[in-house]
Formats: sequence, structure tokens, C-alpha cells
Amino acid sequence: KLASYETRDLRFEVTVDPSARTAVGTGTISVTNNVPEAASPYVTGDVIDGTSPVEVVVYSRSELAGAQEWSGEYEAFELPAQSYTHHAGLVDVPRGQTVDVSFTTRHELVADRYELLVLAQPVANVGSVEVVITPASGWKIASVLDAVVQGEITADGSWVLRDELDVHKPISIVFEPS
Repeated sequence: KLASYETRDLRFEVTVDPSARTAVGTGTISVTNNVPEAASPYVTGDVIDGTSPVEVVVYSRSELAGAQEWSGEYEAFELPAQSYTHHAGLVDVPRGQTVDVSFTTRHELVADRYELLVLAQPVANVGSVEVVITPASGWKIASVLDAVVQGEITADGSWVLRDELDVHKPISIVFEPS
């Protein structure tokens, strides 16, 4: 029942360099615990102080490094059929506070295209997502393919998405020399 008082927000920034065939990103998942002080034991259960233990999961096709704030055991295992690695850990979020879980990724591109799938969050309070995809120097965004989501290209040439984490958001961007 504590989960009904949580919100999760995601910010992910990645720089894509097709000439080096790399995409290097940083992400932050912010989990906020809004359990009221007056919450009954029916809501808090065994957790008298209202601290919410939250499982945070990141699926990635690339190496995940620098995961901070995960407490307890952290695990990663392959999901070969989907070509993703499942990275999971627990975060203890005290009542009235926000805990940020930050991570970095490094991905090898197979073409001049970068793909990202942002999964909807299975929580009662839908959070927000912000994705910023920036081409490396000498490159520009040629097109956004199969866009279910609507982003915008900014003055610096980055593609930015600001939305809610209510539905899956597949993103596929093709780059070309500028």
C-alpha cells in the first residue's frame, strides 16, 4: 500500500557518436515517498516510520555502471530473447523524501541509428520522463522513425521528449553527417 504514495520520474541524457559507433548516457530515476504522517498501520504495514522499500529496475542493451543509492543486493541477469540485461536493486525511500538512483550507460551502435525503449511504470501515480538525445559534433538528426512519442529538436540539435511514464515509449533516431 506504500506504493500507492510513490512517484517515479526519469531523466536520461545520451550523446550519440555514429563515427565512433557509441552512445554514452546518464540517467536518474527519482523515487518520491508521499506517505502522509497520519497514515494508518493498514497503509504502512510493518514499516512504522513510513520508509518505502522500492525495487528499481533498468533494462538495458548496454553496460550499466555507476548505479548509486541501491541498497541491499543488486542483481543483473541476461534476457537473451529480448536482448536486454535486467538490472535491479532496492532503494529505501523515507517518508516525505526523494531518493535519486543515478547510472551511466555505454552502448555500441550497429548503424547510424539509436534506439531506446522507455517502459511505462507500474505505479499508481504516473511520473514524468525527460529524454535528451544529442548528436556528437559533426552529426545531426536525420529522422525520428516510427515515432509513437512526440519530441522536439532544440536549437542545439538535440531531440527532447518530455512526457508521462504512462505508456511504453519506443524511440528510434537516425543520424547523418552535418
